[in-house]
Amino acid sequence: MGESDKLMTAKEAIKKFVKDGCSITLANFATSEPFALTHEVIRQQKRNLYLIKSSSFMASDQLLAAGCLRKILTSWHLRMSPTSYYSPIDKLLKEKKIEIEDYSNWTVAARTLAGAWGLPFFPVKGNSLLVSDIGKIRSFEGENKLKVIENPFNPGEKVVLVPPVNPDVALIHAQRADENGNVQLWGPLGDTVYAALASKVIIASVEEIVDEETVRRSPFLTVIPEFRVNALVHEEWGAHPMECLGYYDMDEPFLVQWYALLTRKMMESWMDEWIFSVENRTEYIEHYIERFGIEKLNKLRAKKYMSAPVNLGSTFERDMEKWGIGWETFEQPISEMVEWEVEE
Repeated sequence: MGESDKLMTAKEAIKKFVKDGCSITLANFATSEPFALTHEVIRQQKRNLYLIKSSSFMASDQLLAAGCLRKILTSWHLRMSPTSYYSPIDKLLKEKKIEIEDYSNWTVAARTLAGAWGLPFFPVKGNSLLVSDIGKIRSFEGENKLKVIENPFNPGEKVVLVPPVNPDVALIHAQRADENGNVQLWGPLGDTVYAALASKVIIASVEEIVDEETVRRSPFLTVIPEFRVNALVHEEWGAHPMECLGYYDMDEPFLVQWYALLTRKMMESWMDEWIFSVENRTEYIEHYIERFGIEKLNKLRAKKYMSAPVNLGSTFERDMEKWGIGWETFEQPISEMVEWEVEE
């Protein structure tokens, strides 16, 4: 895949990589939810998806309400009382139209970590699992939900093993990336990096596409390297109504609207207005401005609070200049960079 081939619209990326029946993860944790990408999944009416997410929030709820999901692996799903709003997860569980496998927050993260690292399993401190119903009640994972062994280094101690998980597709929203696909994200990370890297395909939407030099000056912010990114989508306001640190704040009044919907009909009306009746994220924001005004949108923009600069100067950089080596050198095969001397 060439570098330019990664740049797509959300519509193109979801159509190409998200297939009916595949497993997906919304990789963001507690912030910058990939709402633009999630809405495109809903808009294309993907079906029988298996959602893997350590903590589920409004985006997961909307996938449920739209009938996109068949299975969920999670530790927590935000739900209000079914008497105060139309709770998709409560209704679907009652109707047996959705299956759920319940873990603790850490054990979901441990499974993604094992998947990202290519491990056969991951050992966790299992006291909470062993004394709660999490280890006893099993759904579609069955006997493979977890295993209990004796610690070989401390006989008598029980250790819980959880298997790796490798979603087919990760959806993630971040602050910026270069055109090559080096994705930079800052703020609360949780298991975001592992959830993304454990996945076979990564679709990343970003607020801004910057030049390579900008990325190189903050290499520690690159959470997903270019060679792992399959699709890059330039999507401003791609996490709204959640916040995107440094770009905009959480739109709490708008977010609360979802949890104030009392009937299925009200929920369908909301999705018609904000998902199905708009072609893309640009039209979504245009509609938001029509409904609430540009002043309301601008008030969400983040105020500046700059991090302190750091000195990344190094001997490596100095030697590159001394030897006349540019970054393009490292795109060549090793055999072309080094003259090997072989003794007869």
